[in-house]
Amino acid sequence: MTAEKPEIVVYHFAPAWGLPTCGPFALKLLAWLAYHRVPWRSAVQNNPGKGPKGKSPWVEIDGETIADSDRIIAHLSERLGLKDAEAGLSRADQGIALAFRTAFEERVHQILEYELFMLPEGQEFLRGFFATDMPKPMVAVVFPLLRRQFAKQLHARGITRHSHEEIVEMARRQFEGLAGLLSSQPFICGDRPGLADFACYGQAALMVRWPMKTPAATIARQIPELVNWCDALEALSFADVQKAA
Repeated sequence: MTAEKPEIVVYHFAPAWGLPTCGPFALKLLAWLAYHRVPWRSAVQNNPGKGPKGKSPWVEIDGETIADSDRIIAHLSERLGLKDAEAGLSRADQGIALAFRTAFEERVHQILEYELFMLPEGQEFLRGFFATDMPKPMVAVVFPLLRRQFAKQLHARGITRHSHEEIVEMARRQFEGLAGLLSSQPFICGDRPGLADFACYGQAALMVRWPMKTPAATIARQIPELVNWCDALEALSFADVQKAA
């Protein structure tokens, strides 16, 4: 493609729950791309270890590999001249948006991983997810090792040093805080979604959309502002957008 319309291949976890990916940071990126009508080609890759930073997602843009959703968005914003809705905010509100999305991504991502790897409902989904790429006997060996690895990470990051009840209460505060921001305007950044919206959506939408009755996800699904906000972002981003399979 031309410099104005680069060839973009996005490597991300497989789709799930009616969403184009089950990876929170990839979901942020794909929603941002779709909203800005930036075409891309999906390449499902469930092994993030194949990426340059060992994380999902990463992209190839005209043959150049770039990892980390924020770096990818910053690169494409500059290259394509895309202006984020946050640019129209005051400096104070830009700082608030940055602080909120950074805190929300960090905390809710830990809660999301806790519900997937530490709770029975999440473990059942993950076993089935991994079984799509490897034989079930191998899943029986690999999954316990992966679960132990995540258990160590979550303990090191601090989330599982808290009781289950305390983690659920953290989730409630995060989701209610987001709902508070959305109580007087359609998006975090005002009338149009900005990077804070896409970043928080990547984390929250997975729990709003997955059918598992884990505690944090159940709380998210019971907050109308969150559900309506996810619906609105998806309507603006993914509805009627032609995406390559």
